[in-house]
Amino acid sequence: MRTLGLKAAAAQLANHCSLKLRESGRIVLTLSEQHQGLRTPNAEQRLMKALEGCLGAPLRVEIEIGSPVAETPAQAGERRVADRQREAEASIAGDPAICELCETFGGQIVPGSVRPAGVE
Repeated sequence: MRTLGLKAAAAQLANHCSLKLRESGRIVLTLSEQHQGLRTPNAEQRLMKALEGCLGAPLRVEIEIGSPVAETPAQAGERRVADRQREAEASIAGDPAICELCETFGGQIVPGSVRPAGVE
């Protein structure tokens, strides 16, 4: 979305769409039913203008409601967050010093208490 320079509703719309088809002068995006409320004429217009600016040509942008055929940017972001969380938990659980402290003092890692670095 940063590449397109979109903000607010148009950025959210783009973030929840996946590319279904691109052919000369036409792009078809898929938006899930649960996010169809993001589809407003203004957001669609701003998305189309941003895509035209990025690709340097006039476009017809169509948005279909359905199951995205590929991972959306929003889903990719959620996956990255979940991956970082799993890595942080595995790092703590496998840390010899933490394991020794837990064993020595009868402690345990409280579920949900581990956060990746840089996350508040």
